[in-house]
Amino acid sequence: MEHADVVIVGSGLVGASLAIALAGSGRRVVQIEANAEAKLSSRWDERHFVLGEASRLALSDIGVWPEIQIKSPITRILANRAGEFGRLEFRAEDYHVPALGYTVPASQLHTALRAGLTAAAERGLTRWQPAKVLAFDTSEQDVCVVVQREGEVVQLRADLLVAADGMHSALRAMAGIEVAERDYQQTAIVAALRPETPHPGLAYERLTRSGPLAVLPVDDSRSGLIYTVPSAEAEAVLALSDADFLTRLRGDLRDRLGRWRGVGLRQPWPLKLVLAERLISQRLVLIGNAAQSIHPLGAQGFNLGLRDAMALADVLTESPGDAGAVARLQTYAERRRRDRNETVAMSHGLVQTSSAESTGHHVSRFLAMTALAHVPLLKQRLALGAMGFR
Repeated sequence: MEHADVVIVGSGLVGASLAIALAGSGRRVVQIEANAEAKLSSRWDERHFVLGEASRLALSDIGVWPEIQIKSPITRILANRAGEFGRLEFRAEDYHVPALGYTVPASQLHTALRAGLTAAAERGLTRWQPAKVLAFDTSEQDVCVVVQREGEVVQLRADLLVAADGMHSALRAMAGIEVAERDYQQTAIVAALRPETPHPGLAYERLTRSGPLAVLPVDDSRSGLIYTVPSAEAEAVLALSDADFLTRLRGDLRDRLGRWRGVGLRQPWPLKLVLAERLISQRLVLIGNAAQSIHPLGAQGFNLGLRDAMALADVLTESPGDAGAVARLQTYAERRRRDRNETVAMSHGLVQTSSAESTGHHVSRFLAMTALAHVPLLKQRLALGAMGFR
């Protein structure tokens, strides 16, 4: 029976980042992915990620950042709420950084990470793909993973099993780890826009009665759109013609970024909070969306998952020995506790306060925006948190 130090289940954005980070570390790592590579490469994904400065540094450290061809720097962020006074503005120059973040199309990030996995295989990473975990059993000594691959059922022993298998994690369910869920009853419609007037460096976020709306800079001919609507309206909005959709969008934006020449394919993403009650169990760690899936308001989802992966890589490589030892896993959980709690609370809090419609909430939002705009330390803490420094 084969033995590995670490088995990573899932090769999505976070699982791939961890596998690349561990390649060549001296740990024997096996990555298991249920989907064939051709299926992964052909997935339709119209999202645009905002990667914070901390994420840029992490992806640079593992050699992925140079492989991303489109990465538009965000040097200015402007945020306001429809029908209310006050706004927030952040400029990179105020924090002595080249950019507050970077817009990266999902397809670009996927491609760069696939290239990183190929290079990692040359440094010792073992990849089982397509292969599916059927079950696993943990003990004080190791974890036995039952895998279906190449038409056979095989067993693999490891010191540590890492669940990077997404929001609906099968491994999390097998381990009996409960989750707290909150359906926001919102759907994010993502697409690419063609602007009449480019807005280089400017990311604009507007909180509307339907939900948050963000327009992100990509290049002179394209902007990234995240348009949140009530889930009950999503089907009707998706069915609109391009012209009618752009008319609705212009109404919500009040033409603040000019007019639009066109919109690309629109893709819906239902939004909910899924929070695992704990990150670790015996010889098991949850990372990325398997640990927490959050609302895109604040643009912290992948950034938070990437910090999971980098923190786990650090814990696994800073000393030799049993990768799944209780003390090692407790160290990981403790290192992630504050960042995870603060980021989830910030994301959920923004959703709650931005959608509330009472007079008291209108006044509270105005006072909060005024305080953030005029109290430098508060504004700096928010900006640094958004860049991934906590």
